[in-house]
This record gives sequence, C-alpha cells and structure tokens, in this order.
Amino acid sequence: MASASSGRRKVTVIGAGMVGGTVAQMLAIRDYAAQENIDLRESCAFSDSNSDVPMLSSVGYPVATNPSRRLRRVALQNNWPILELREESPKFPPFLRTAKVL
Repeated sequence: MASASSGRRKVTVIGAGMVGGTVAQMLAIRDYAAQENIDLRESCAFSDSNSDVPMLSSVGYPVATNPSRRLRRVALQNNWPILELREESPKFPPFLRTAKVL
C-alpha cells in the first residue's frame, strides 16, 4: 500500500492483497478508508474483473479498465466509464482527464 498527496488530492494505492470482491476485503477497504479519513464517495477504483464489482460499487468513481465481458456488462448497466488501454489514444473519463502519470 502506498500513499502520496499533491495539493488537494491524496492518492492511495492498495496492493494486490486486496484483489477480489470478498466481504473481508471490502471490510478491509472500508476500515482503511475510515482510519485514513478517505471519503470513498470521492474515491476512484479500477478493475478488469467482475469479481471486483463490490469494490467498484463502493466508490464514487468506478472505472472498468480493459474489462472482462461480465464486468463490461455490469459497467454498461451502471453507466460506469470503460477505459480501454489497448487504444492508441485512451478516452479517459472526465474525472481523469487532468491526471498525470508520474
């Protein structure tokens, strides 16, 4: 897990140990967010797998990234942005257009 802050935004990356959508993992994310005073409604999450639908559903800005067929269907039903990184010029969701890659 790594954190960085720049100006108004705090970025926290939760490592591979949080992959998957089990109840225990969701509680761990919520506990961590509460402990660090992170508003999940103002947070974004990225996933390519439908097993992460609970995690994506718990944040204000979910993004299906190179999604599986099932996740694509869920994303379309929920009007979540779909990010295809295979494209030469990715179409970033509005809330990511100002993001920089460090």
